[in-house]
Order: sequence, then C-alpha cells, then structure tokens
Amino acid sequence: MKKTKNILLLFCLIAFSQLVSSQKLIEGDAVIQQIERKYKVRLNYSPEDLKLVKVPKQILDKSSALEELIFYIQHHYNIDFKEYKKGFYNLTLNAYDLCLHFINAIDKNEVSNLKLKINGQLLEQTNAVGKVFLNEVKKINQLDLLSTNFIVENPIDEIEAKSSCYRIYVLQPEVLDEVYISDYLTQGIQLKNNQGIEIKPKQFGSIPGLVNPDVFHSLQYVPGVLSPTESISEINTRGGTHDQNLILWNGVRMYQTGHFFGMISALNPFAANQIDIYKNGTESKYNEGISSVMDISSFSDFKDENTTLIHANFLGSSLVTSQQLSKHWRIDAALRLSLTNAFKSPTYKQFSDRVFQNTDVSIIEEESLITGDIDFHFQDLSFNAQYKPSAKDVFKIGVLGFENQLDFDKIDVPTNQRFPYLLSQENILGMLSWDRNWNESHTSKFQFSGSFHQVEASNVSVVSPQRIIQQNEVLDFKLQFQHFIELNRNQNFYLGYDFQEIGITNINQINFPSVETLEKNVLHIHSVYADWAWGNLNKKIDLQLSLRANYYDIINQILVEPRFNFNYNLNPRNRLFVMGELKHQSISKILQQQEDFFGFEQGRWTLNNAGNFKLARSRQFELGWQYKNGSWLLQSQIYYKKVSHINSKSQGFQNQFEFLNTLGNYTAYGWEAMLQKKWDKIRLWTNFSYNNNTYNFNNFVPSVFPNNFEIHFTNASGISYQTEKFSFSLANRFYTGKPFTSIDQSNPITDIDINPTINFNSPNQSNLPNYFQVNASADYTFKLGSYHLKCGASLLNIFNKKLRLDEYYDLNNEASSVLKRELFNLGTTPNFFATLYF
Repeated sequence: MKKTKNILLLFCLIAFSQLVSSQKLIEGDAVIQQIERKYKVRLNYSPEDLKLVKVPKQILDKSSALEELIFYIQHHYNIDFKEYKKGFYNLTLNAYDLCLHFINAIDKNEVSNLKLKINGQLLEQTNAVGKVFLNEVKKINQLDLLSTNFIVENPIDEIEAKSSCYRIYVLQPEVLDEVYISDYLTQGIQLKNNQGIEIKPKQFGSIPGLVNPDVFHSLQYVPGVLSPTESISEINTRGGTHDQNLILWNGVRMYQTGHFFGMISALNPFAANQIDIYKNGTESKYNEGISSVMDISSFSDFKDENTTLIHANFLGSSLVTSQQLSKHWRIDAALRLSLTNAFKSPTYKQFSDRVFQNTDVSIIEEESLITGDIDFHFQDLSFNAQYKPSAKDVFKIGVLGFENQLDFDKIDVPTNQRFPYLLSQENILGMLSWDRNWNESHTSKFQFSGSFHQVEASNVSVVSPQRIIQQNEVLDFKLQFQHFIELNRNQNFYLGYDFQEIGITNINQINFPSVETLEKNVLHIHSVYADWAWGNLNKKIDLQLSLRANYYDIINQILVEPRFNFNYNLNPRNRLFVMGELKHQSISKILQQQEDFFGFEQGRWTLNNAGNFKLARSRQFELGWQYKNGSWLLQSQIYYKKVSHINSKSQGFQNQFEFLNTLGNYTAYGWEAMLQKKWDKIRLWTNFSYNNNTYNFNNFVPSVFPNNFEIHFTNASGISYQTEKFSFSLANRFYTGKPFTSIDQSNPITDIDINPTINFNSPNQSNLPNYFQVNASADYTFKLGSYHLKCGASLLNIFNKKLRLDEYYDLNNEASSVLKRELFNLGTTPNFFATLYF
C-alpha cells in the first residue's frame, strides 16, 4: 500500500509540474499570424529567420501598440522591421554567431548600455534588453566589463556559440563585496567576508565521489570538518561531536541529517537553494550549535527561471520542480524515493555492508540463527510556497518530511521460526513566515516553526516471549521576530526575539517481565539578540559585534553570549580576520548502550545532563590571514576552543567510561590552511588541518586524556576540470587514525568469577591506522532540444583500501571471553546517475 501511495504521489507531482510550467510561448510563424490578425498588418519574412523567435502569449495579448511588439522582437532576436508602405513590413534577421544576455543577479532585470571588451579587443554594448549579438565571434575566452557599476558574478572560462542566448549574471561592486572569494573548492561554493561558506547546490561543479550536490558530504573537503566514520550523521567540526552542529532548514532545526543511517543526506540535494556554514563568529540569531552552524534555505527567488528535473541513481530517484505560478505565487517541491527495496545495486551492497557492521543484522549470537528478509527503504518530500501580494510583503510556508524504515527477521533454523525486527525514523518540519519591507531602511520577519523527530525500534526476543520497544522523540516549537535596520551606507543594525519550547521523550518498554521507563523533559527558552555591522567607506574594515541573552526556565537563569567578527583588508591581496564567540547548548545526544536501536542509531536526544540540568558552554577564538592574487588563493588560520559541561555519555565512550555519567570539558586548538590555483578550466586545491584535542573529566581516572575525536592531521587535495558540458574531479582524503582504548592482552578480564569486567589499558592511548581514500566523479551534459540530460558516474575508494574506522571490545554472553569489534570503511563503490532538466 505504501509503495502504491508513493507511485501515485510521484505521478501527481509530475503532472502538477507540467501544468504549472506551461506558461505558453508563441513561436515562429504563429507569432506573425497573431500580429497580423490583431493589428491588421502584413508582414513579409523568411520562416528560417523566425525559427528562434518565442514571445510569451501574455505579451502578445496585453500589448496595446504594434510598436511594443516590434521593440520586443527587434531587441530580443536581432530582427529588423522596415515599413515599405503603410501597414506592410519586411522582416530581416541580422545574422550573428553568438548572443549574450546580461542580467542583474539580484533583481533579475536586464542590464542595458553595458560596455564590453571581448577577447581583449572587440568593444560592444548591450541593447535596451541587456543583449548583445556578435558576428564572426564563435568563441569567447576573455570577457571584460568596462563599466565600474557591474562585475560578473561567476568567472567565465569560455563561451561557445549556441542557438540560444548565453545568460551572464552580473552584480554591482558593493553587492559583490559581500562575497570575497568565488568558486571555493568548486563552482557554487563561495567564501564570504565573515569567513562563512556559502553553497548554492544548483550551481555546483563536480565533487569527487558524489553523483549529486550533497552538501553534507562535500563539507568534508572543508578544513576542520570531518567524519571519521564516513557517515554524515557523525560530522565533527574542530573536534566537536555531531550534536554540537546546529543544522537548520528554513530556520527549523533538523534533528536527523542522514538517510541510510548516515550514508546519504536526508535533504534532497536538488531542493536546497543556498546553505551558509559558519565555524566561528556567528551572528546572534543562531542559538545552540557550539561547534558550527549549517543554515539551509530551500526557497527560490521570485523571477527565477521555471525548472523541473528528474534524477535517478543507483540508490533512488528524485523529482524536483520550481515554478512561478503568477506574479504573486511561486512554489518549490521535491520528492525522492529509494530504489533499495526493489533493486539491490552495487552501490546499495557496499553501503549496506558498511552500515550493517556491528549491528543486530550482522551479529549472530546463536549458531542456529540467521538473518533474513532484510527490507530497507527511505523517502523524503518537501514543499514550499511563497505568496507576494505586494512589493513589500512575502508570505512563506514550507514543509519537509522524511523517513527511513528497516525490517528484518531473525530466523531459528531448526524450527524455521521468525522473530521480526523493525526500526523506523520519522521527521516532519514545518514553518510559516511573513517578511515585511517597511521602507528602504526597515525590514521585519515573523516566523513560527515546528520540528518533530522520532526513532522507534521493536523486536521479539529469540530466547523468550519478550518484546522490546525503544523510542526517542523530540518536539521543538519556535516563534521568532527579527528586524533589520540600515542605519546608513556603512552601518546596519539587527535585533530579534525568540521563544522556543523543546520537549524530549525517551521510552523503553519490555513486556516480560513488564518494565517501562519513561523520561520526559520540557525546556522553555526566551532569547533577545542584536547585531551591529560596520564597514568604513574605503572598504578596509568589516566589523560585526553581536550579543545574545538567553533565559532558561529550568534553571531560572539568564546567560549572555557575546560574539564578534572582524576583517581588515591590508591591501587588495591580503586580508586579516579575527573572530570569537561564546555559546551555550541545552540538548545533546547521549549513548545509553551500544545495542540501542539494534546498533544503528547509537544516541538519543536529551537535555544536557537531564537529571541535573547543566548547559554546555563553548568559547572559541580564531586568528587568520587570507591572500588572493588573481587565480591564487591561500588561507590560513589558528584557533582555540574550549567546551565545558559536556555529558560523558554524549561522547560515545566504548571503554571503561562507557556507563559512567558525569560532566567534563575538552580543549581543542589547531591550525587550518587552504591553497587553491585556477587555470582556465582547471582548478587545483589542497587543504591541511592540525588538531590537538584533550578531555578533562575530574571524576575519571585518569582525568586528562586524548579526545575520542582527536584527529591530529588531515589533508584533502583535488583537481577538477570543467567546461559547459563536461566536468571531472579527482580528490583524496587523508587523516591520521582516531584514538581508541586497547585491552590488556595478557589479562583481558578482571574478576572473571565474581564481576567479569574488561581490563582496559589507559584511555585513548592507541590509534587506528591512518585513513587514505581517493574518489572521482565525471559527468557530461547532452542537449535534447529544449531539454538537457546530464549523465555521469562516481567512484568512492578507487583503490579499494580496507581500513579500520573504529575498534572496541565486548564480553560474550557467558562473560568468559572478550569479543573484538571492528568497523571497516566502504570498499570500492560505484554509482551512476542521469538527470533530465526541462
């Protein structure tokens, strides 16, 4: 039944996208026939000259004068109208080899009278609709704008002749100044003045090992961001745990980020419009997230092109559409369905081999038992609508839902009796907002949002009639008000208020003997905050000072969080930046037992130290330098970070501290660097990161030891080649092995007869082997009339290196021997995809 619903939903969405994208265009001969009927004139022309002419029916219907249509066709298609006697016209195409169309990237208006220098010498100027038609120019290798009022948004490597007009987006210099470095790592990633990273998936270039613009995976090529277990559900930023990342979807917190238990993003990669990422110096509007902020927006801009795409790869298929229904309405919708329960591809096999390790699927404690009938699927659906009743108001509504479900059986071979296991992950996010532009200086935003997250597992014991149910549930409601004031050209002021209610429930039920534990906590947070941003007239300095005050009702306390972000341009090539912040975090994800949720979802959301609530606190300081000279980019920074009052059970200990519950802290300091060079269509880059990360838990012995997520050294290097139709990328990732706690091999179990316990050595004094992986991706775009088809492939772990990602130890059922558990990386994993754009 569920499959039928999914298929019906897919077809409904396809039909709907076709309906709303049918803004009718009148083409070629039909345009002339309508003009002749409407204005009682005769037009002489060659059908060949008009084959590219397309006029929206709305323009033909609403134009009150013939001159308006003549103006439109002349300037858009380079066609001359000459009246040789009253009411009779000759139409002649002025032949050209190449057409350019210049559009303002901010307001989407055409840019007229823009002077150009092409291939170093040819001078041209855009016409009244922002177009220029070039004759005897079949390729452009160099394009310069002679006007100081605009600059090209993205560097252009090469433009070749094609039937349609080539669109070029430009920005005014004061707007462009907000983005300092374009094409950071690849096309579609930009480094902003405040050192935040801005990602636009729709503009993505090739990312090694990926078949779509998966932001969470691509982040692992950014210095200081790493997943030592290859899972995007375990992204560590500068040594922090994954729950210390604040991940927002249109202002709503996401409590789960991965499908397939962290192997792919839970957010449809084609649905995101922009992602902003900050490791430090964040604005005051961001609460929690003591390690990083990842702010995702999925609303497209009004006046964006209407687009629809269908995508399929070896794991799933997607349908995504973005449509302007009228001048007042715009929608964005995306649906993704897995193919895993119908098609066991090589990609699925490799992912499942990696995911099922050390879980109830693969761990068999009785020789007579086997695992069978594994059925896994995932799906997600998002829908956004915008209503713009006037130039001053925009109303937005957004809904995102996604789920994962795993069913499998344990089978007793002698009796053929089956024992069902079910694991379900469900997430629903929703938001409603009103943006109001009061005047040129004042803008307000009101938003109400909610986030629901649930993980539930149930199984029947093989050795008894016992049924076990585990559940973790989060319900998060938030009300926001924000107001922006442009004080003058150099100063902005931003203030806001938030009210947030977070309810967290954890349930464990056993029917025989009847045992139920229920833990429920509710937290209310009131917050006020403000930012002041200042930049001097000659653009030497950018300064942002932020202050946030949070009131937590549980502890009846107000905590203040100052933050700052300072950038200074020494000269056009060199830039210094200093930033720092103080943040608090009220919730964390704790590990109760390794076998929770069958070993898949090792962590439950809860209030930080729920029994005796205590906020985690982060203090971070950073000093950096940036050098940019033409196509060269070098960036280097050092940082210091201290996080206090972390719950030991949120750190994933798998040693002598696994079942202890206490508060402690960690201190991390390090160095990060990035070097990039671009030649025409080729980009080379490399980055480095050094990290020293130490725990201090006063109640542990020893109290000071290496952090579970201390990766001393990481490096990623890559090369990419990109043209309009073809792209290729190749990159490696290297990092030193993370710490683990070994056991005393000569005496592995203490008190074996009374209280058997694993005899661990000193915590985290051993390290796993170094990790090294090489990945590649390639794609090619075919033009099929007005459609585009992009096909490609990716390959993870090209050299099929087998490496340990984790190592820990358990006692067997009789507590008579120690079992060594190891987690290994993905083997060579191919994936193929096709994406149709129309």
